[in-house]
Amino acid sequence: MPLFRRLPEANQEPQPQRAPEDQLPDEAAILETMEHELIRASRYDRPLSVLRVTAQLVPGDRLTEAEVVLVTGCIAQQLRDTDTVGVLGDGSYVAVLPETEVVAAQAAAQRLAVELTLRSGSVKYRNWLVGAASWSAELESAAAIVGGALIAAMQTHGRRAA
Repeated sequence: MPLFRRLPEANQEPQPQRAPEDQLPDEAAILETMEHELIRASRYDRPLSVLRVTAQLVPGDRLTEAEVVLVTGCIAQQLRDTDTVGVLGDGSYVAVLPETEVVAAQAAAQRLAVELTLRSGSVKYRNWLVGAASWSAELESAAAIVGGALIAAMQTHGRRAA
């Protein structure tokens, strides 16, 4: 137990907000985490990958509580202690995978897609897009990597990115 506890400073930034439905970091918080990891990856020339899981929703539809539990449970099974998961909203989740090459992230995405397909029979039928992308010269921002993971997911499922 620490001998002292640091009190918040008056000018300290507010803590990241949590998405109420599943207590994961929201889009702003997870993108901030990704930007921090991008700086680290570029500074030390280390790999950084991202998994994105997106439920195909019709306009006005939302994930049920059972689906949220399903997807977050499946993602958690694929992660290490150093990985971070966040919610992007509209049925999309992202996992930041520091020190992970794109090949390993793609393998994790395939395992996750299989697990979601196998386990989604117990909840309302839903199609899931699962993809991975890695930091590179072409994908150098957090938003670009998350977008790249969605494009990879769409290509995996035989769709074209718009």
